[in-house]
This record gives sequence, C-alpha cells and structure tokens, in this order.
Amino acid sequence: NSLDYLESLGVTVIWVTPFFKTRSYHGYDTTDYYEVDERFGTKEDLRELIAAIHARGMRFILDLVVNHVSLDFLPFVNARTREDAAERSWFRFDPTYQHGYRTFFNVAAMPQLELDYPAARDYMVDVATYWLREFDVDGYRLDYAAGPSHLFWAWFRKECRRVKPDCWVY
Repeated sequence: NSLDYLESLGVTVIWVTPFFKTRSYHGYDTTDYYEVDERFGTKEDLRELIAAIHARGMRFILDLVVNHVSLDFLPFVNARTREDAAERSWFRFDPTYQHGYRTFFNVAAMPQLELDYPAARDYMVDVATYWLREFDVDGYRLDYAAGPSHLFWAWFRKECRRVKPDCWVY
C-alpha cells in the first residue's frame, strides 16, 4: 500500500492540505472546521489513516487556515446578516472595504477573522486543540502565518502544547 511505500522511502511526516468542509476545490476557505469534507471521506476514515501513519512511526501534520474563512462559515453568516450577532466582532465590517468587510488579499469569498478578539481567538484555538485531542493530529503547518498577530500565535502555540506537548506548530 502507499503508506508502506512511503515508509520504505524513509518518509517520516505526512502533511495534508485542509480537509475541512468547504465549497471550494482548494479548501483554504473553511465552512466547518469540525467536519471532514465528504470528498476526503469520513471522520472514521481519518482516524484509520492517522492510526496507520502512526503505526509506521510517521507523523500526521495538517495545513490549518485560521486567518480567513468561507462566506458560508456560520459565524460570518450571522455577523454579516445581523448587526447584533455575537460573532459580529469576529470580523471587521466597514464601508471603506471593497466588499464591506475585511478579507484575505481582497478576495470577497475569504472574510478575515479578527483573532485578537477573544471569542474568535478561542474558537480557533478550540479547533486546533480538538483535532490534536480527538484525532491525534501531530501538529500544524499554519497557512498565512503573517496574518494573525504575534499575541494570537503565542496563545495558539501555548494552548496546542498544553494539549499535546510535542505537537508541531509551524
């Protein structure tokens, strides 16, 4: 099988692109961080894959996007449609932005999170610790790490290491 072949080549880490629920082909605009997109299988398939990777002494690293989300991300939908929504502070809305809200490189389909806002920060940290704790993911390659603040990343790393002391956060 493919994992045996990779092991024979001396591969020690499997790094996968985002597998979260999304409508895009690339997966860098997540709709639901707690679900596996059906294109990639099920949560049970993921558990089996990670177990097989670990059985061969390899590690499983996930590409994690925390800077921006999909237009269909429920907290953004709430924030965009209701000015009194609790999630409104997770994003920056202003008519001076081309799309009326801050985005990742002005891409309308990728609203950017305000990760220094405690509820948004805590949500993303919970996402990361969930996959470490519940699926034994070994760590993260952090997409667009230059976006969130150093304070956010310090908190993120601390909380991930609290759950899994040897996790990779890069």
